Amino acid sequence: MLEQLYDLIPKHYLEKSGSVFYSGRDAFTGQKDVYLLGLNPGGDPKDPNEHIIKNHALSVMNDKPNDWSEYRDESWQGHPPGSYRMQPRVLHLLKQLNLSPGQVPASNLVFFRSKGAKNVNRNHVNECWSFHECVINELKPKAIICFGTTNTGKFVREKLNATKVVDIFVESNNRKVSSYAYRCASGLLVISLSHPSRYAWNIKEADPSEMVRRVLYS
Repeated sequence: MLEQLYDLIPKHYLEKSGSVFYSGRDAFTGQKDVYLLGLNPGGDPKDPNEHIIKNHALSVMNDKPNDWSEYRDESWQGHPPGSYRMQPRVLHLLKQLNLSPGQVPASNLVFFRSKGAKNVNRNHVNECWSFHECVINELKPKAIICFGTTNTGKFVREKLNATKVVDIFVESNNRKVSSYAYRCASGLLVISLSHPSRYAWNIKEADPSEMVRRVLYS
């Protein structure tokens, strides 16, 4: 399936800085419970050490193990694999859901790299949507877990017309940041979480995993 998805990457994106696949072949095979989606790769698109979309996609397709996860198996900025920034937070969520990272399809809503969300708009989402539509149709996930409520979650809900709120998690700290679960008419869940680059899901007060588990498996 990775080859099929590769063909759906907008051709004018291939030489841009960014990445598409955050997990390997096993994750994009069979039927899956969840599909993880960030907004787009962070970092400096002018940094020569960052991935080019085409090169990274081909590396995942041809060189990475089938059971591979960007969040578990890769070193970010020289830190031990799976230990830096949002990696342990994503791994914590998957552990609470009894899901193995290398078996969970993961990508970004938009594939090119930018320093901030302000550089991503609906036109970019539209350009990449056929890729995500294929993942949803082929893997039939129960839920799309979106990193961020105001960007990724909002765009995905608009695309899928997910308007019915079925559950809410509110952080038990002074911030009181909320995460939401929506259900589409088809039954597909869009779970719109606080962004793991900013909020520590692996700390009890900010951990949305119980809400996710509740709506996913109830």
